[in-house]
This record gives sequence, structure tokens and C-alpha cells, in this order.
Amino acid sequence: MLKNTYILLFSLLILLGKAQYFDTETYLAQNVNASSYSSSAGLNKIIQDIKKSDNNSIIRALEELNTDSLSGSDKAKFYLLKSAYYSKTRNFKSALENSLLALRLSQKSNFSYLSELALLMQSTIYYKLNASKNITALSLNSVDNQEISFQLNYLLAQSYLKLNEYESGKTTCQRIFESHTLSKYDHIQTLKVQAALLGKLQEYKLALQTMYRIDSLLDNIKTQPFTAVSNSKLVYVGLNNQSFDKKILNEQFVSKNNIGFLLIKIKEADKAETFFNSALKVARAGGHRQSELEAEKNIGLCNTLSKRFSKAEDHYLIAEKIGATLNNPNQQSELLCIRAKNYYLLNNLSRARELCNTSVDLAQANNNYNQLSQSYSVLAEINAFVGDIQKAAHYSELAKENMEKASRESAKYDNEDRANVLKEEVANDVFSKEKAELELIQLKLEATKRYQELEIIKRENQVKESNLIAQKLESEKSQQALLIVKRELEALNQIKELEEMKKDRAIKILENKNSQTKIRLLRKQKKLDDEIKMQREKDVILAKSRERNLGIFLAISLIITGLIVFLLYRNVRNARAIKSANMKLEQLTENLKASNTAIENTLQEVNAKNEIIELKNSQILESINYAKRIQEASLPKTDELAAIAKDSFALNKPKDIISGDFYIVSAFTDQQNQVFDVYIVGDCTGHGVPGAMLSLLCSSLVRQSMKMSNITKPAELLNDVNERLRSFFRNKEDDSFKDGMDIACCVLDKKNRKLYFSGAGRPLLCIRNKEAIELKGEKHHIGFSNTSYDFNDQELELQSGDSVYLFTDGFTDQFNGTTRKRFMTKGLKELLCAIQHEPMKNQEKILDKAFEDWRGEYVQMDDVCVLGIRIE
Repeated sequence: MLKNTYILLFSLLILLGKAQYFDTETYLAQNVNASSYSSSAGLNKIIQDIKKSDNNSIIRALEELNTDSLSGSDKAKFYLLKSAYYSKTRNFKSALENSLLALRLSQKSNFSYLSELALLMQSTIYYKLNASKNITALSLNSVDNQEISFQLNYLLAQSYLKLNEYESGKTTCQRIFESHTLSKYDHIQTLKVQAALLGKLQEYKLALQTMYRIDSLLDNIKTQPFTAVSNSKLVYVGLNNQSFDKKILNEQFVSKNNIGFLLIKIKEADKAETFFNSALKVARAGGHRQSELEAEKNIGLCNTLSKRFSKAEDHYLIAEKIGATLNNPNQQSELLCIRAKNYYLLNNLSRARELCNTSVDLAQANNNYNQLSQSYSVLAEINAFVGDIQKAAHYSELAKENMEKASRESAKYDNEDRANVLKEEVANDVFSKEKAELELIQLKLEATKRYQELEIIKRENQVKESNLIAQKLESEKSQQALLIVKRELEALNQIKELEEMKKDRAIKILENKNSQTKIRLLRKQKKLDDEIKMQREKDVILAKSRERNLGIFLAISLIITGLIVFLLYRNVRNARAIKSANMKLEQLTENLKASNTAIENTLQEVNAKNEIIELKNSQILESINYAKRIQEASLPKTDELAAIAKDSFALNKPKDIISGDFYIVSAFTDQQNQVFDVYIVGDCTGHGVPGAMLSLLCSSLVRQSMKMSNITKPAELLNDVNERLRSFFRNKEDDSFKDGMDIACCVLDKKNRKLYFSGAGRPLLCIRNKEAIELKGEKHHIGFSNTSYDFNDQELELQSGDSVYLFTDGFTDQFNGTTRKRFMTKGLKELLCAIQHEPMKNQEKILDKAFEDWRGEYVQMDDVCVLGIRIE
């Protein structure tokens, strides 16, 4: 029994529901005369017939109308009406052709409203063809008419949903609500698209709120007459006074169903069951058995999720009984698989296995590969749970194989490819010149857009670079300013120390002078009176000297004080500059942080895209490996080769996983019951995927020639294959083509010991007694040209012990990893002569090793194929 393991029965998708399909053709017929140009009587009759859907009258009127007498606007309307008629009758090629002609004529004559109607008609055709990318391309055109703008945006939102571009679709829906005033019914249809987009974005709560609004609007509309919603901008197919109530019930069922799924997504299964029960009541009220089946199945799902498995089984059985009345085998197979999962969770493994096997039988009978994949997956789970790993792996492989088959089946109906092919056919068959001009305009618009994007990126890079340079300069300036201030302060300190030294020195000088003066006075006091006068004169001179010295000292002090004040002022000014620089530096730091955040976001986007690219590369590699298995299956097996030639080998080394080279080994009996062995080696144009495709084609043509033409001589075989290939590639407009193959073909007559050879661009080597005998092929090739020419046979008498080799040019054309020289045919001859004494299987290994040693680190240039046979 599963303990804590939670298994979801099947993936739950937010269903858009089968929306009311809008009728653009009727809208066009109702509005084609809305322009200022009135229509002719013939056009007015066609318009009325389209409104009434009277197809017989429409086609008769279209054929009888003489377009030569129509004005420019009437011609544009005529093409629009033809497009509408062909779209209604699902002749999409003609519909697209006429809408493009109408658009071209309207643009040339500047009929803007008719141009917008033509754009709407094209978008509708692409919508019916599921060609979403084409609709997004048309959305680049500007449209002035509000009704047409709404319809185009609605189609665009639907297209983004199909293209998995959910954010773009969400933005488009928001633009519709902001730019348009919608009727209630148009509002509901747009909200449904928005809810689906939100669900895909896993914004389940917002999607749930949107679905609640839809449910509320539907309850409101249900109580009103049809006239309350008949003013919608979209014209809906079948929405009329008689069908209104039934269609509203269908809308309510879809709404309640989607609310239930969203509640399951947010893990509120009990609440979801309530809405599924409401949906069941709506389905019963409308008498819609298919909707009843879906509701019962969904109620069962809620009970399974809530681990009420027995109650869930009751609802599944009711759904199964309803399904039996609908006689839908695929649906019955699905319900059996769901019941099997329910019993598996209930731990009733035998019943689960029994139901699953029944589901498989029913799905196989109807080629339902998708359901087969699901049923095999459940069987794999059951066997894995009981520990039978071998069976689990077997069923898992079957599930994978059927999933691949389902993918291939769906690829056959790729409507978008179909639409693009249709578009090309219209362009080539009817108006290639006009179409080419339109596509040229579109390419120019795309190129201009890309150029503008590149310019924006370039400017952003320049701004980032200039910001970094400015930041660097500001940093350097700040450092220089700090250095200057530091040096100025050091100079100021030196000046202060110098001044203090000068002051100390002056004081000492004064002190010395004063002491000397005192000593002189004491000594001169004892001198004679006649010396008093002289002493006084000396005192006067000394006083004057003091005054002069004091004046000098004061002047020097004033100069030093002024210098100190100046330096202080400059320091304050520098401090303010440093503060301003720091503020700028902080601003630049904030800008740099913002830039770093943007760069990180860009890196995340690049990483996400790289992951997508890696995933796609992995898928492509898986496809190529699968193609390799197909190609290997088409080549002769080792036992097939050994059955014809006991001592032989086939060395096959593709350049890129799959190869453009092939070889064929066969034996046939002529009318005289004589046995002949046929050995063929072919080298098709290119390598990799294109070469592999051409090799499968060419080998198939060779086998057809061998089986259907009873050809016994190689030259006859090559002539027949050449004719078949030329017929395959023949083109009515251009008889030349560039594809074909080189081929070497030999037929061995064992009884008469003779070899017949014919080659197209390839030789045959026969090694006899360590000497090489070369039979050269013709210089012309198979295919490549429609010029007629014949191939000739060459004959060689065989001896016991001879070795015969057929090979493509991949071995001889390979460059050496050191000398960059080719191996050449001469080198191959010498190698084969040297190893003749070895058995053929050993020769294969020696040739493979010799090739790899010669190549070294150099890339393999081409596909390699060598076929060797020892004559007994």
C-alpha cells in the first residue's frame, strides 16, 4: 500500500472551453458599406446573400458580376466578399488569396477602413487554420476603427495563448479592458481568455477571481432577454434569440467546471466538488449528455483526491454508463484507465491491472496512441509497486513508444505549417509581385525594429561605460584632492615650525644683545666723564636698531599670520569640495547598484534562454540518434553479409551520427538458375541529416531497380538507377539539380569465377599476391544532371585468394592531423597490400585504427564506408 506517496491521477489543465465561435464573415457583410463609398447593386446583392448564408446565390452572383465596371473601392469590397464566402465554405486558400488582393488594392488606393477589414479577414483565416504566429505578425499594423481593433486584439490574445507567450497575452487582455467599452457578452469572452492565460502562468488565485466574475456575469445575463447581449462587437455563430438560453447554459457549465479545476489547483478539493455538482445540474438542465459525463468524472476525481475511493468509483461508473450511450471508444478507454488508477490507489492491484488491460485493448483497436501511453504508464506503476522491475521497464518503454507515435500523428496535422504552405502557394500562383512587396515592407519593419533595439542596447552600453568612466574620474579626483590637502597641511606645519624656530632665534639674539649691553654699561660707568657723551650716542644708535628690528619682526609676523589665514580658508573650501565629491560618489554608487541589478536580471534571462536552447539541442540529438537506428536498420546485418561472403567485412563510420554513405549486399538467380552475388557501395551528396535522407532514397531506388528490372549487369543497373533518380528530381521550371551520388557496383559470377564492375565516380580495388589491380569507374555520376549518358561494364577474371574492395572517398580524402596531407588512393592500396595475409575481420579493425591514427586531432572530413570480400 502507498504510505505517504501522493499520486495525481492525471494532469489538470485550465480549459478555455469551447468559446462561442465568432462570425467575421457576417460582420464583414454587415459593415463593408460602413465606409463613405456606396456599393453597386451587384455587390449589395452579394452582401445580402452572405448575411443569409445562401451559398448558391453567392457563387452565382460572384461569377456573374463584371469587375471591369467596378470602382476602386468596389473592387476592394468585391475581393473582401469573395474572401468571406470562401472562408465560410472553408476554401481557405482562395479566402487568403482574395483577402490579400483586397488589402493590396485598399492600401494602394488609401481606403483605410477597407484595409482594416482585410486585416481582420486575414487574421480570422489564420485563426481558423491555427496559424498563431501569422496573427502576431499582422498585429504590427495600426488600426483606427475601435470595433476592428477589439476583434484583432481578441484574436491576438488567443494566439499568444496557443504560442505559450502568456505574459504577452495577459498584457493584450489588459489593453482590451483599458481601451474598449465592451458589452457583457464580449466582456465574458475576453475574461475567459484572461483566465486561461493566468492559469498557464500558475497565478491560480487571480484566475479563480476572474472565473468568479465570469460566473457572476453569466448569472446576470441569464435573467435578461437576448436583446441585452445582441449589441456585441463580435458577431457570434449561432448566437440568436432561439439558441440564446442553450448557449448561456453551456457557458455556465464551462465556467463552473473551470472554477472546480482551479480550486483543485489550490488544494481545495471539497470546494471544487461543490462547483462540479453545480456544473452537473447545469448540464442536466441543458440535456447535454457529454457535459454530464465530464461533470461526473470530475466529481469522481475530487473524491479520489480526498481518498474517498469507493465514492469516486460510483461517479466513474455513472460516467461510464453515460459514455456507453455516446458510443465513443476513446472516451471509454480513458474512463477505464481512470478507474484503474483509482483502484491502484485503493490497493486493489488485480482489479486495476484488469481495467488497465481492457483500456489498452480498446485504445489499440482505435489507434489511440495517446491513451495507450497513459494506460501503459499505469501498468508500469503497478508493476514497479509490486517489485516486478522487468515488466515495469517493459511497460514504460511501450508508454514512451506510443507517446512518440502520438506526437508524430499530431505533427501530421500541424495547421500552422499548413497555413504557411497555403500562404506560399497563394504568393507563387496568383500575385507573387504584390506579396513580395508586402513581405518586403514587413521585413523592413522588422529590420527597423531590430536596428532600434540594437541602438537602444548600444546607448545603454555607452551610458554604462560613461558612468563607469565618470565614477573612475571622480574617484581619481577625490584621491588627488585628498593628496593636495595632505601636502598643504604638511607645508603649513613646516612653515609653523620654521616660524617658531625664527622666533626662538630672534629672542636669543635679543637676549644676547641685552646682556652684552649691560656688561658694557657696567664697564663704562667706571670710565671718564668724557666718555659719557659717546656712551649716550651709542645708546641712541642701539635704540634705533631695536626699533628697526622690532618693525621687521612685526612685518614678518603679519605675513605669516596672513599666510596661515589663507591656508585655513583654502582648507575649508577643499573640505566642502570633498564633501560634494563624496555625495556625487554615493549617487554614482547607487546608480552602479541599479545597473548591476539590471545586468543580473539580463543574465538570468540569458541563462533561461540557454536552458531552452540546451533542451532543444537535446531533443534534436535524440531525433538524430533515432534516425541513426532507422538508417542502421536499412543496412545489411553482419549475418546477412556473412551468408553471402563468409570472409568479408563492412566498415561504416558516419561523420555526424548518421551517414550519407550506404552499402548493399544481395544475391539473385537468373533465368538459367545461375547464382550471382551483388556488392554495392554508394556515396550520396552531403553528410549528416541531408546526406542520410538522400542515402535512404538512393538505396531504395537501387533496391527497386534490382527487384523490378531483373538486371544482371552492373552498367544496366546504374543506368536504370540514374533514370529513376533523374525522374524523382525532375522540375518543370528548372531541369537542373545538384543532388546525386557516386556508386561502385560489382556482380560476382562464382561459377565462372568472373567479376563484372561498373562505377559512377568510384573505383574497385582487387588485391592479388600483394599487388593492387584497380578498375576505375566512369567520370560522370548518378544524378546531378538531366544529361543522358550510359555506363559500361568492366570484366575481371578472379583467382582464389583475391580480395575485392569497394569504398567511398571519405577514407582517401581524410587529412592527416600533423602534416595536413590526404591519405589518397595510393596510401589505401599500400595499406591493403600490407595486410592481405590477415582475415577480413582483422582487416576491418586495422583499417579503422589506421584511419583514426592518420586523422589524429583533425576533424573527420566525410562519411567513410569500405566493403571487403575475400574470394574463396
